[in-house]
Amino acid sequence: MVNSLSNKEQLFAAPIDEVPLAFIDLEMTGLDPAADHVIEICIERVRAGVVVAALTSLVRPSARCVVDGGVHGLREQDLATAPTFAQLTMRISSLLRGAVVVAHAVKHDIAFLQTEYQRAGQPFSPPVYVDTLAIARRTLERPAYGLAALAQHFDIENPKPHRAANDVSVTRALFAQLRDACAHPPTLAALQRRTGGQVDVAAVLARAQQALTDGHPRRVRYRVRGKAIQQLLFCTTAIMANLDPPRVLGYLLPSRGRRELRADRILALEAIDPS
Repeated sequence: MVNSLSNKEQLFAAPIDEVPLAFIDLEMTGLDPAADHVIEICIERVRAGVVVAALTSLVRPSARCVVDGGVHGLREQDLATAPTFAQLTMRISSLLRGAVVVAHAVKHDIAFLQTEYQRAGQPFSPPVYVDTLAIARRTLERPAYGLAALAQHFDIENPKPHRAANDVSVTRALFAQLRDACAHPPTLAALQRRTGGQVDVAAVLARAQQALTDGHPRRVRYRVRGKAIQQLLFCTTAIMANLDPPRVLGYLLPSRGRRELRADRILALEAIDPS
């Protein structure tokens, strides 16, 4: 698998359609990689929107554990004749090799992959990955960012939530929505940087300077890493343009709580209509 910085930079700089993407979803017996097991896996290796190789399989746990239905609806009898994870590692490694892994809350899937490879006594190199959850949080202003909620927002078909093949299909459609709103030709680097549209820092600083000069509060839309976009009523007291990225200092109304805002995360800084 690709894990060197130079290869990652090359993958992220290339147009997305030139990059092999491995969309993945796992279903597990629980949320703890140390105690729980993978019981279903789907990987679709995609290039330029076309599936070039795929794996969808139930997985029989290598140790005795409770499989009681859960959100996926799978039970022990469903897994009785399924292969173990160790029996699937060659196919999994082939699908992931040289690709960028794409998943929703991808770090969770990576943690389970690493644990299952360890249980199988086989080496695992963490792959290069992108997370549709993180990109959606940076890009969209939504009350919820779960896969089902975003599927509903984009009108993506989601007939079997929490089944691996279904969730890979939904993740691919979500990724396409996020990609299509990106710069052209879209790259993974541009997709990772997205903040609801590229922020024009110079324009933000000009508006902040005007707010500082007239002393009037502004309505601010502000992106916080990993959270929904914030709506703030903000009074500017200083601008630190010499920092990288520049900062806009001030306080919130009505609390007068002090805030330091990164200029590259300010999506809007608008005058308040006195009427």
